[in-house]
Amino acid sequence: MEDFYSKYFDQQVKSYKGNLEDIYFRESSGRNNFIKKVFQIMDIKPEEIILDAGCGVGNFIIPFSSRAKYVYAIDSSQESIKICEKRLAAKNISNVLTKVFSITNIPLKENSVDKILCCSILQYLTVPEIGLAIKEFSRVLKKNGALFIYFLNGDSPFGISLSAARFFRTIINGKKKYQLTYVSFRKLKKEIEQKIGPVEILDSQGFYLILCPRYLKILLSKIESSRFFQKVLGKYGLNLLIKARARK
Repeated sequence: MEDFYSKYFDQQVKSYKGNLEDIYFRESSGRNNFIKKVFQIMDIKPEEIILDAGCGVGNFIIPFSSRAKYVYAIDSSQESIKICEKRLAAKNISNVLTKVFSITNIPLKENSVDKILCCSILQYLTVPEIGLAIKEFSRVLKKNGALFIYFLNGDSPFGISLSAARFFRTIINGKKKYQLTYVSFRKLKKEIEQKIGPVEILDSQGFYLILCPRYLKILLSKIESSRFFQKVLGKYGLNLLIKARARK
């Protein structure tokens, strides 16, 4: 599946007519707020080495470069990496190395990275590919290093209702391959805890069904940040930001 999306995002970047920084966001304010939130949560220190695993067009690597000692940025899309390199050159940033590589085969030595960000990438991988990526994250992370993953949660009401819809479509229309994987938080948590260390949820958003009316989505979004939601229902949000600390 990863090869499909490498070509897909190459084409998306080539054909996109707007501001490339907004290619994965509906509006600039949403992009800036999300990047700021992730940057604060990761709490990067000047002596740390960071890996942006699936860096896209580089929205995170520029703010990372201003705080970290060094940043590695990899993506399977060659066109995305080209944009990263142009943006870095325009700002004369020299502490970032970009490479066209898969997160299932990271070109770094063991125990070489303090923190890893993998943002909105896992849904483009198959379940076996996700397992390989987690294994690679474990390999390159230093002891007590931290992994941050933002992903689409198959355990959410949206993910569960989508799986049900896909099941009935299969019965009616026959077997069909779907391009996005809504990995289960329970399965991902188990995989990460076996290979890396304990997992905690840092942020959770999107508590609705696949056919949920827009007005109800807006209402639910008002309560998502409440203490009750985050403590009790957080693991069922569609968009989860999780952290794992390497125990090795």
